[in-house]
Amino acid sequence: IPQAYVELGVDDWSVKIGHFYTIIGYEVVTAPDNFFMTHAYTMQYGEPFTHTGALITKKVNDQLSLMAGITTGWDNFDNVYNNEYSFLGGATFTASDGNSKLAYAVSVGEEETLFAAQAPTETRFVQSVVYSRTLTDRLSYVFQSDYGRCAGRMVPRRRWCPRGSGR
Repeated sequence: IPQAYVELGVDDWSVKIGHFYTIIGYEVVTAPDNFFMTHAYTMQYGEPFTHTGALITKKVNDQLSLMAGITTGWDNFDNVYNNEYSFLGGATFTASDGNSKLAYAVSVGEEETLFAAQAPTETRFVQSVVYSRTLTDRLSYVFQSDYGRCAGRMVPRRRWCPRGSGR
């Protein structure tokens, strides 16, 4: 199931509970919502696609939103192989003219090192900074920087643990 969640909101607060797409990175899972037909290496191998859990969003004002939540980690529908939880959070700032946007997102928590293996687990950390700017009606610019670590391994020098064995 790509997504199955309930989202409730009151005033400037909202909470999303269930299985939902990640807030990490610029590219998204659904093809029509991406500019290019292909995906960057980081989206395919270095970022989660989905999370299961709860994500609270606070709209501080028209320009700033803050997010924080607890998930079962990367692309896990439940914690059948790993009884640990991960933190998912971030912030989005939109310029008053609406043409620039800066987003920061982070996910950190214990993840299994082998797909569908009960043990061992390693602390996985990924952060993403995305700056987007609309230059004209037909031209925009996007800069994205990801940084990830898994049990002392750094991206991109070596393969790391997100998709597959990682060793």
